[in-house]
Amino acid sequence: MKRALVIDPDPTEQHRVSQILFSLWPQIDLATAMGLKDGHARLGQYMPGLLVTDFYLPDGSGLELIEQTLALYPEAARVLITRHDDDAHIRAALRHGIDGYILKDQGDAGIKRLLAGIAKGEPGLSPEITRQILRQFQRAETQDGAGDGVWRSTVETAGLTRRE
Repeated sequence: MKRALVIDPDPTEQHRVSQILFSLWPQIDLATAMGLKDGHARLGQYMPGLLVTDFYLPDGSGLELIEQTLALYPEAARVLITRHDDDAHIRAALRHGIDGYILKDQGDAGIKRLLAGIAKGEPGLSPEITRQILRQFQRAETQDGAGDGVWRSTVETAGLTRRE
């Protein structure tokens, strides 16, 4: 990773993420911003290989920066680092084309591992987020018997019995 942009209104979190990035890539060219407006300006003048942003910024949503990065630099990795782990936030983030969803309460070693994986093209999801996504899928599958219908059509297409 050669360049990164970290956007977080909390200077302590911004410093924490910056230190983790420097520990992974000591020569990284790192820029920071506190909000949406500064983030948009930085993106306009600075091509990051990695964008790390909080979900909520004082003047808007980090999802806007995710969208802008996707449009301007589609090869750049886009990561949300946040405290929000509910279904609505996760779905919104996934719809905006993130490469990672990391919870701020994750330890530094876990964040470092996830960011290193994202740089290699792996999805970077905090374990709690992965569990939440699995629960969402399970709920969707069992709700009103919809899962049974999906199962049945897939199995019948393959020519399998219920037991198989």
